[in-house]
Amino acid sequence: MIGFEASRSILEFDKTLEDIAGFCVSDTGRQRLRNSVPISEIDKLREILHQVRDMREIYLAEGGMPICAYTDIRVLLKKIEPEMSFLEVKELQEVQGFLELVTDLHTFHKKLGERFQSLQLITKSLIPLDQVLSQLRFTIEPSGRIYDNASKELKAIRKDIHSVDQDIHQRLERILRNKSEYIQEEYITLREGRLVVPVREFSVSKIPGIVHGQSGSGATYFVEPMPVVELNNEMQKLLAAEHKEIVKILRRLSSNIKAEGEVLVRNLFLLNELDVLQTKARWANEYDCTMPEISPEFYWELKAAKHPILLKMHRETTIPLNLNAGQEFNELIISGPNAGGKTVALKTIGLMQLLFQSGFHIPVAEGTRLPLCERIFAVIGDEQSIEDDLSTFSSHIKALNEVLQDLGDQSLVLIDEIGKGTEPDSGASLSIAFLEQLNRPEIVSIVTTHQNQLKSFAAETEGIQNAAMQFDINNLSPLFLLEIGIPGSSYTFEICQRFQFDSSTLNRAKQLLGEESFQLDRLLAQVTEKSRRYQEIANRLSIKESELNSLKNLYDQKTAELKKREKKFEKEAAVRAKELLNNINKEIEAVVREIRESQADKKIVKASREKLEQRKADLNKFFKDEKPASPISIKDLKIGQKVHSRQFGIKGKISKLMAGRKEVEIDREGIKITVPASDLELIGAEGSKISIEQSIGPQLSQNIKNELDLRGLMADEAVREVEAYLDNAVHSEWEEVRLVHGKGTGSLRLAVHKYLSGLKTIKGYRLGKWGEGDTGVTVVQLK
Repeated sequence: MIGFEASRSILEFDKTLEDIAGFCVSDTGRQRLRNSVPISEIDKLREILHQVRDMREIYLAEGGMPICAYTDIRVLLKKIEPEMSFLEVKELQEVQGFLELVTDLHTFHKKLGERFQSLQLITKSLIPLDQVLSQLRFTIEPSGRIYDNASKELKAIRKDIHSVDQDIHQRLERILRNKSEYIQEEYITLREGRLVVPVREFSVSKIPGIVHGQSGSGATYFVEPMPVVELNNEMQKLLAAEHKEIVKILRRLSSNIKAEGEVLVRNLFLLNELDVLQTKARWANEYDCTMPEISPEFYWELKAAKHPILLKMHRETTIPLNLNAGQEFNELIISGPNAGGKTVALKTIGLMQLLFQSGFHIPVAEGTRLPLCERIFAVIGDEQSIEDDLSTFSSHIKALNEVLQDLGDQSLVLIDEIGKGTEPDSGASLSIAFLEQLNRPEIVSIVTTHQNQLKSFAAETEGIQNAAMQFDINNLSPLFLLEIGIPGSSYTFEICQRFQFDSSTLNRAKQLLGEESFQLDRLLAQVTEKSRRYQEIANRLSIKESELNSLKNLYDQKTAELKKREKKFEKEAAVRAKELLNNINKEIEAVVREIRESQADKKIVKASREKLEQRKADLNKFFKDEKPASPISIKDLKIGQKVHSRQFGIKGKISKLMAGRKEVEIDREGIKITVPASDLELIGAEGSKISIEQSIGPQLSQNIKNELDLRGLMADEAVREVEAYLDNAVHSEWEEVRLVHGKGTGSLRLAVHKYLSGLKTIKGYRLGKWGEGDTGVTVVQLK
């Protein structure tokens, strides 16, 4: 555990755990989650990650597990350790709730069947205590009263209590009626456990009995009349007997619970495990987290990582971090302006590692890979200590020395502003010597700096790479984007200008810096800006390439479908023609036979001839569309004309004429193909062939976009919109469509995914990748 404990607080791991613990349903679950520690065994880590994955899927399929608040059973078991001790009724009800929860989860385990095997290892281990639970249910009413039938003795005692109580009330009510002139108010009340009547101050002697005090004003005395004294005495004896019998019952129940102590503690452990897993799942769903892959080697591939605390405060504006480290280089030196995100980048990397290695899904994109660390060192923040009489530099050196002393394989080292707090040249030299010690396999170091010597060191040393936090030079504002491969500028003078620093002082500072250093800083700034622009262009080109590949695949698919359907129709036409010819031959034979039988009657011959002519016309009409049209000359064609390609069986508009090659380019809804002019037919011209698309029912090309925006809708409205949209989309040319639901709270995305999960008319669905909208978009693959 060397290195983990020291880095927990610095990387805000404990603070993040405290936020996540708010999703727990029990105090013991919260405490267990707060005590989460990184796991070093790969099989154990993989098992927990899969359990969280299954718990997230249970939320989609079943609405979650039936886990509700439960008590710490160990406290109650501790109370009944001494002989003759027992639990009070309220405490027994807490035990009953605990046992009912175990029973509900055991029933839920059976409901899961063969699904979610990783979680069933836990749920099947729960041991319901049906006998103890039944005893509690049939002994204690929901109100907390012990049932009369809890024992024969209790039933008999309560029967006597009821009888005596009735006698007392009857006698007191008779006194209230007969002595009403002495009674202050006509009601019976209880004083010191005995039933009494309120008597006026000067009439106490009129109603013989025992006085049990008076009202605050002194105007009323509470008198126990003599006729009920013995009955009240009897009632007190019965109430004492009732209490004694109830204690006896509570002891019996407590003894039964105590006998199952080991099972109860084991069940508590399993409930805590399920509570923590459910909490991890709820948090992961809330913040659109992903289960990272475990790197087989010691390298990082972070995609769109977001710091959880920033994500909580600024969900829509948090800038994701992308990072590759440990393969092409072991050390990364990040430079750039102050407040540009360097420290946040370090903390994000470290916190993602701690959360992942503690069995959490984390806010990253699909394809993220992280290794297992044995140590994490974080030297971040101002380490100045008044108590230890240490300056910033002294504390910094002490922390660096501890890294060197405890360093081992599979270590992640994160250092902010390395070599700070002393003379710049000395600090840079010390930093270079330190980084040379760490530049070896199985150790990944990521440091931030403003020192140009370290930037040059990274550029010239194998295994070390520069990186820059991007900066918008036009608006003089940080972009919080990390770019690996180039050093960053501190933009000292540009930021001074932004804050309207005194111009004469600024010009003097530039003179003092020297032209060479000033030009170097400007050069770094220009390189960073050009790199940012090239990256933007590359991102746009990547999106366009993806769109073009999708269109090409769509074109190839539709072309193959059209050719397949064309062969089908040709076959059907041949069968139909054969049937028609057979029918006509039969009719001709019948006509010949009729002429012979009529001995060539003129009327019959004429009628027969007309019948044959009609059949001939029908036959010509059938084959009319099959006659090849005369080839079209390219001279007769114009741009914009609608044409039909015989070869491809598609329609489109002419977008380009190539007279020399006697070819034309056809534009069909953005897809352009080149065909010979002789292959074309003008649509609408006499004798033109009907396209396959016109003859097969619903047209393949529909005017439908490949994106549906659901933002701002309620969940049920969004599902209706998706249902109507997909009904049309499945008949369109698109292979994939995008449902834009935004990130928000995640409820809209969950509703859409729940609907899609039961849809059989689609191939599948996934969250958007980097550049497609990330977790704010769901991409649906159409059949």
